[in-house]
Amino acid sequence: MIEFKVPGPAVAKARPRIVTLTSKSGRHFSHGFTPKKTANYENWVKQCFDEARPDGFEPYTGPVELYIRVYVAIPASFSKKKRQAALDGLILPITKPDVDNFLKIFMDALAGGAFLRDQQVVYASVSKLYHRRPTAFVRIEEVTTGALGWYTADRISPLPRKP
Repeated sequence: MIEFKVPGPAVAKARPRIVTLTSKSGRHFSHGFTPKKTANYENWVKQCFDEARPDGFEPYTGPVELYIRVYVAIPASFSKKKRQAALDGLILPITKPDVDNFLKIFMDALAGGAFLRDQQVVYASVSKLYHRRPTAFVRIEEVTTGALGWYTADRISPLPRKP
């Protein structure tokens, strides 16, 4: 298991940008690229992971669980009362960016370092909460046989109910 912190505001994965270019001969072709903000944040996540991983660590080769907790800034427009409610978890950030885009950026950043390919992630949990200091926490665990106690191959288990 590896846990690490990614200080600063988290950046969600942005869609690739496509530009159409025209050559001197008049031929048109398209070129796709990752937006700079996305690429910079992926590199920041990689750097934070590299600092946290133990010496001699080799990327996980089996199934992996990924836990991500993203803390986003409380909007300046919130009143003092609303700000406290956000800190107490009574108000949750239901604004953009979506949690799936946070998952994508972390999976892409960690592929090749924490695990070989993002297809190895068999379980992921992403939460988005308010905090005074925006940051993200990540935990990566290799799944061992029988570790997913709620899953068995011979039956489909319902989602666990809250008590």
